[in-house]
Amino acid sequence: MQIIQNIKDLDKVFEPYLEKAMILTRDEIFEVVSRKVSDYYNEPVFQHDPTDIPDYYQRTGNLMESLTATHISKNGNYMEFRVGWDDDYLTFRYPKGFGKSKYNGITGLQVLQAFNSGTHGYTVSGSHNYFQEALDELGGELGIINSFKANCKKVGLPIT
Repeated sequence: MQIIQNIKDLDKVFEPYLEKAMILTRDEIFEVVSRKVSDYYNEPVFQHDPTDIPDYYQRTGNLMESLTATHISKNGNYMEFRVGWDDDYLTFRYPKGFGKSKYNGITGLQVLQAFNSGTHGYTVSGSHNYFQEALDELGGELGIINSFKANCKKVGLPIT
């Protein structure tokens, strides 16, 4: 039996439950974003004929391979995690020299912006805004909060 004498003791009791719920929530977000990246790579804009791929458009896999989810970290009175791309990817510059596109040598950040613009690297038209679709699937900020609450219940922390 654990005796709770102060807020610090209470924090120690809650912390493992909160961390487990955060892990579940992080993994749900990662799964949705990862699926959207896979959808982006498999969008049928290039599926009809391999010769449809413009000379200046080369798939490297960097966008997919660079998606990460951090460990849960505790900073003062709160816990956090991040799902996304690190600065190395955001500043990564794709090679130049694939034709005459003005987007030769674009950065990872620009590819991510294109990911939500209905295009592939601004050079090939697509039909999706993948970040927005991921947020919609997660239910936006409120949906993520509700997911976290549900995950708290799953790990044995009864909250309302």
